[in-house]
Amino acid sequence: MAQRTLTHAGSMPALKSEILTAATTLTEQDNNTNYVLNAAAGFDVTLPALKDGLRFRFQVGANFATSNMRIVSPTATKFEGSVIVDGTAVPIASQTYVRFKLPAETIGDYVEVYCDGSNYLVSGVAEAAGGIDAST
Repeated sequence: MAQRTLTHAGSMPALKSEILTAATTLTEQDNNTNYVLNAAAGFDVTLPALKDGLRFRFQVGANFATSNMRIVSPTATKFEGSVIVDGTAVPIASQTYVRFKLPAETIGDYVEVYCDGSNYLVSGVAEAAGGIDAST
């Protein structure tokens, strides 16, 4: 059997980590950060304007008590991609926000968002049915 050698042109930098407890608007300087959403009351996190290479990760760090947590796209920018929810792929196409949904959120559920310069591409995993969804 022939042996193949795989080369890697580079890797994504390690993610910084930060705990969020209230609504915020991110900037380019927040790039490559894992945000742990750690508050009982839901809030919005608004992404910065499109720029190729921006990457953010959002993870549930505490069960929500009163409302959903939303990741919101800037202006007319749309989310594209899919998430795995309760073992099933859920497509996300032309949506303006992605949310972790009460009461189905589970500590550890996450979404990753990557900007290709034209859209925010999203992927993620939620343990329970209805844990993550998207809308306009």
